[in-house]
Amino acid sequence: MNKQEEYTEIFEEYRKLEAKTAITVSDVKPGEKIEPVRIKPEEFTRVNELREKLRDGLEFLTTEQLKSLYNDDDTSLVVGAVKIIVKRGLE
Repeated sequence: MNKQEEYTEIFEEYRKLEAKTAITVSDVKPGEKIEPVRIKPEEFTRVNELREKLRDGLEFLTTEQLKSLYNDDDTSLVVGAVKIIVKRGLE
């Protein structure tokens, strides 16, 4: 497996867990009961582990994958993604 494939797998796992552990205001509809979400502590830990791995391999992600990180909660991950996109645009 090459680095791009490896980091694509990390990215996909990260996105799935991130979606599971995040609730956005747009998910809440007026008048509807909000159901509690059961999130395991190890899922939060895994999200942080994957985030660290992604930070180390941002250059192996596609531009579209990087753009999908724009709204991430982790500012340094967002800044790293933007820097790679800008660098690609300058090359």
